[in-house]
Amino acid sequence: MFLMRSILALLSLVVPLLASSERAPAASGAVRMTTTTREYCHSLSERFATLPGAEAEAPRSMAAEGRRLCAEGQVRVGIAWLRRAIRAASGLD
Repeated sequence: MFLMRSILALLSLVVPLLASSERAPAASGAVRMTTTTREYCHSLSERFATLPGAEAEAPRSMAAEGRRLCAEGQVRVGIAWLRRAIRAASGLD
């Protein structure tokens, strides 16, 4: 009986998180395909430039590092930096 209650308590915590779709890309109807290419780096860089928080020092330096890494061929790491910059400029961090 204790095990059943524990499972139900855990489910009551997890299910609302799964049902929440505020930040899910599919909720807006736009599904983005992500790849590890320089073109995707460029796409992220362009998206970053349009954000209102893109002028702040921290996001700007993160994006610069991401662009530098992409240009040097370290695309995966560059994409990670660009994504961090987008989150920071969007106020999600």
